[in-house]
Amino acid sequence: MGLYIEKIACRNFRSYEQFELKGIGGLTLIVGPNAVGKTNLLEGIQLVTACSSFRSSTPSHLVRAGQEAGSFFASVRGGGRCLDVELRVSRETREFFVNGKKKRPRDIRGTLPSVLFSPEDLELVKGSQSFKRAQVDQMGAQLSANYHAVRKDYEKILRQKNRYLKESVSPLFLQSINEVVATVGSQLYRLRCDMVAALSPYLKECYREISGGRESVELVYVPSWLRKSFDFDRIPSIEVLDRGSAQERLIGAMEEDACREHERRMSLYGPQLDLVEFYLDGLNAQQFASQGQQRSLVLAFKMAQVSLIAERLGQNPVLLLDDVMSELDETRRDALLSLISGEVQTFVTATNAERVSPALSSLAQVVQVGDQVQRVFEVALLFLALLAQQVHDIHIPEENFLFLLFGKSERLHEFRKNRFGAELQCAQQVFQLPEVEDVFGDILFAGLLCGIHGGLRLIRCGPAGNVSCPGCGMRW
Repeated sequence: MGLYIEKIACRNFRSYEQFELKGIGGLTLIVGPNAVGKTNLLEGIQLVTACSSFRSSTPSHLVRAGQEAGSFFASVRGGGRCLDVELRVSRETREFFVNGKKKRPRDIRGTLPSVLFSPEDLELVKGSQSFKRAQVDQMGAQLSANYHAVRKDYEKILRQKNRYLKESVSPLFLQSINEVVATVGSQLYRLRCDMVAALSPYLKECYREISGGRESVELVYVPSWLRKSFDFDRIPSIEVLDRGSAQERLIGAMEEDACREHERRMSLYGPQLDLVEFYLDGLNAQQFASQGQQRSLVLAFKMAQVSLIAERLGQNPVLLLDDVMSELDETRRDALLSLISGEVQTFVTATNAERVSPALSSLAQVVQVGDQVQRVFEVALLFLALLAQQVHDIHIPEENFLFLLFGKSERLHEFRKNRFGAELQCAQQVFQLPEVEDVFGDILFAGLLCGIHGGLRLIRCGPAGNVSCPGCGMRW
């Protein structure tokens, strides 16, 4: 297996105050209801392996609500190597450490890479071009330290050019900027072309296995200077240029459309506008592929990433499957299982173990996360703090906006209607309010009545009929 994750731990990371999992093997199944933090664990693993996240990159979003700093840790072992990789986050910063020494992300990427497959990835075929380019770039960054550096350099010079266009600088000055844009942009163009070319054979093979050889697939990278003449419907014949030729084409396109760039005050050419397209039997998959074919393409794309990374780095990546097993039919699950059953360390999240393949469940270390009763209180008490104005400008991670549970109790209904009125009406626009058992409603009712006695710290609960408020002594 090479390097593998033996242990993970976090503190004040996303929704977790503290979490630790030891003795991790080849397959880990993380089970729990929605909004208990299953995806947060996969995000943490992705951060300490790929040094990037499929979510918001804002450091403050990674810190647990009400805290100033947090961390995520992974103990990596294998091949005689012992690496303790840690992410430390504050409201403003994100820092990486290996064996206690601070490291740049570029020094960590590629050591133990990862591939994430989430429900959002199922939009890869029909999704935005920025999403498709990001998928290629994220893989490239793990395979080459230079890849990430070039992309960041290009983003920086592009921001400068767009700012100058808004300021209406002289044509001569803008020409000099265009030369820099074309120099760095042609580098990124070549890196992406090489990445697509390297990935394509694996994509074809994986898709052939999934589809039973019924269709052929092509992955095509289209530079921005060909967008005007590009026929989306049918597979084009596109010449891949060397870096020098690409630089010339890019400069020529920008000079030819200089007036339009001035009018729109933005750059109209460059890698930020290049296209990534899938074709099945010569037809654009975005336009003509069925839903099943699209899912097969996305699955093949992810499997191809695993194969390419293993071949290039001599190290299997960590595979992160975020609640996707339920999205795949039996044929596609079996294809994914064939990959998991090998030497690829895999983490799978699911709301219910029964929704995962029995063959997978039997092989996995099953980890149960989340306590529904406790979750009711966590979210409810945060809300109480807001209503009682004891906490101002509170940061609640986005996953906490999924549930605020109110019971069926009539007294609770009247209480929330008459006591809080407009505040609760406003909250209902944010929170989903499903019905739950009376005991949950009664517990929350107790919290509403007693929230002013100390807010977050003084509310506690026990079994039904054993709910109390230390502030006033009332019991339910």
